[in-house]
Amino acid sequence: PLQGTLSYMAPEVRKGEAPGPAADLFSAGVLLYEMLVGDVPHGMTLPTEAVPERELSPRFDVLLKWVLHPDPARRVPSAAELRERILVTLRERPRHQ
Repeated sequence: PLQGTLSYMAPEVRKGEAPGPAADLFSAGVLLYEMLVGDVPHGMTLPTEAVPERELSPRFDVLLKWVLHPDPARRVPSAAELRERILVTLRERPRHQ
């Protein structure tokens, strides 16, 4: 039986595979998405599409596509890399239209 909250569970874990670091990073990505948008991802609605009024950097879209990739081999490789990418994205100024 699956253990955990489905919304935060990596696709491979939902399929019955053993969780590993890539699954933990997926869960961290769901949490980051939730902090930005106010809800967990439904499909792959990007943060800039979900809450356009917040003027989020498009880099968050790129980052979240990477960390929430369905293929664990194509996700961000480490928590240190995820942290660095978040910090870089936070330093970028939003583009005004």
